[in-house]
Amino acid sequence: MGAPLPVVHVYQTLQEQGGVETLLSIHRELDEAAGLAPQFRVLFERKPPPVDSRYHNWNFRWYHPLAIIRRDFGRVMARTGGAVVIHHNCWGTPFLAAADASGRRLVFLHGGEHHFKEFLAAHRGYVDGVLSISPLAAGAVSRCLPEIDGERFCAPAAPINPPAVLPARRPWREGEPIVMGYAGRFWHGMKRVDRVVPLVAALRAAGVKFRLELLGDGPYRRVLERRLAGCNEVTFCGWRTQDDYWRTLAGWDGICFFSDSEGGPLTLLEAMAVGTLPFFPRIGGSLGDFYTPQVNEPGYYPAGDVGALARAVRRVFTQDRAAIEARRARAQELVRRHTFEAYERDFAGFVRRIAALPRQSREPVAAPPTRLAHWLPLGFVTRVCLGLVRKP
Repeated sequence: MGAPLPVVHVYQTLQEQGGVETLLSIHRELDEAAGLAPQFRVLFERKPPPVDSRYHNWNFRWYHPLAIIRRDFGRVMARTGGAVVIHHNCWGTPFLAAADASGRRLVFLHGGEHHFKEFLAAHRGYVDGVLSISPLAAGAVSRCLPEIDGERFCAPAAPINPPAVLPARRPWREGEPIVMGYAGRFWHGMKRVDRVVPLVAALRAAGVKFRLELLGDGPYRRVLERRLAGCNEVTFCGWRTQDDYWRTLAGWDGICFFSDSEGGPLTLLEAMAVGTLPFFPRIGGSLGDFYTPQVNEPGYYPAGDVGALARAVRRVFTQDRAAIEARRARAQELVRRHTFEAYERDFAGFVRRIAALPRQSREPVAAPPTRLAHWLPLGFVTRVCLGLVRKP
């Protein structure tokens, strides 16, 4: 295989990032076996990173000026000069590119098109290749970055790790409540779990006999518990791990999502792996947009329309049993390729391919110009003039 290829992962935070955290843990474990020599650079993590010589955490805070951030970033990145540098979610990539000491520069888009379409065009001329968690991002990437052709784009198989022996599904009998679930973080912003409350009302109005299990935790949980107090159909499950997690997913007839913006989510793939049917909003560019129409077209509902979601639940689960089971089998078949090993194989192969292609991104410069605005603190910039981190 030859000498390992140096790779540097640059990202905002390490922990509490859901699917991003999962992917980075895979790189920590599998990059070396795939012939890569990984290093990890964290911009804003306040918690201590793993005790691992491959990590560096700058722990930049709101009061750091942009000029200091780029200076300190460059000093550390100089230690791995010539490596393939991967900017995850590409925070400030045009601004930091001058100091990243890269041999090749990639960006990895973990969010959906709604997240990156506003800033990706500012990366024109700065990247040699683009990775995305969803194959549907290819169209938006080619529009924003015409220089990124099919050879320079990759959507590695997003990884899940179901047990070797899948838990038995709960047999559904006509007349019993339909068991729906939600799995993920209780966030109002991207996840829009506030829509759980009107969904309960919409399911009742549609005449659906149901139970709704909410798996996870987060800052919006207390709000939901207060607003759903006395609602016998809803159960808050908290976090569950390993076998308990997979048994819970297998106990659901369907899993619902409410997001306005999303790249994955990985929980959709995990639910499909045990035959649970996805109900996902039409937000564009995500794995949910890719897979839901293929396995449960009625459940691919207009974003934000919980009434349409409730009607889809009623429609799908009033079909005959054979039709429902055919959808479940199709879901399981489609996600069979989504393994850790397939993900790392796709990722490492793409990185090596980009390293072998001619560089087309702007090369780092030794002393990038510093404008007066670069002495503004980060907290001010991110709230008032975020465009500064999208420029060199």
